[in-house]
Amino acid sequence: MIALYDVFQRHIEMESSHSALIVSHLPYSPFRNPKPSKLFHFAWIVLSVQFFCCTYILYMYALSLFVMAKLIGFFFLVSTSVGNFSCLSPFSLQLLSRDEIQPRSQSRNR
Repeated sequence: MIALYDVFQRHIEMESSHSALIVSHLPYSPFRNPKPSKLFHFAWIVLSVQFFCCTYILYMYALSLFVMAKLIGFFFLVSTSVGNFSCLSPFSLQLLSRDEIQPRSQSRNR
């Protein structure tokens, strides 16, 4: 295919007057270099900017979800590794009974 393209291109270069007729009758020719319209350039710029903006927004959203997951995991790791984590975890108060919360002075009097 490439060799046929090269042969055809050399043939057109050698016979410039005849090649002008060949190229003008072809519906689409790689040898013609039509200038794209300004609307095409505008649409290409708008679509490329939209693509990069959407990609950036999705990247930042994924990054924020990742950071939030890491922070939540770190919070639970710290809250479970601390000995008295009643201030960090609301359901830990349910695990403690009233007898365990009594001060030492009352427990010695018994």
